[in-house]
Amino acid sequence: MLDFFVKEIDIEELHSKSCFPDWLGHIGLLLSSCEKAEAKSQKLSRVLLPQFKEILKADEHIIEKIDQMIKNNHPITKEFLGEVELYFSDCKK
Repeated sequence: MLDFFVKEIDIEELHSKSCFPDWLGHIGLLLSSCEKAEAKSQKLSRVLLPQFKEILKADEHIIEKIDQMIKNNHPITKEFLGEVELYFSDCKK
C-alpha cells in the first residue's frame, strides 16, 4: 500500500498546497515511520531525491550531496532534511 503513495509524492505539489516547513515535516514523519524499511529498500529516496535535486538546484552543496546519495545508494536522512530546511529558511530571508 505504501508503494502507491510513494509513487504519487510530488514535492512541488506539497510545497504549493502546504506551508513550509509543514510539508517537509510530513516527509520527515513518513521517513521516520518506515526508517528501517527505507534503509533497506530506499523507495522513498529514489522518488524524492531527484525531486529535491530539481527544486534545490540553486545550492551546489546540496546538489553534490544528492548526487553522492544517489550514486552510493544512501537513503534520505534526518540530517539531509535538516539541510533542506536550512535551504528553504535562507530563501525566505
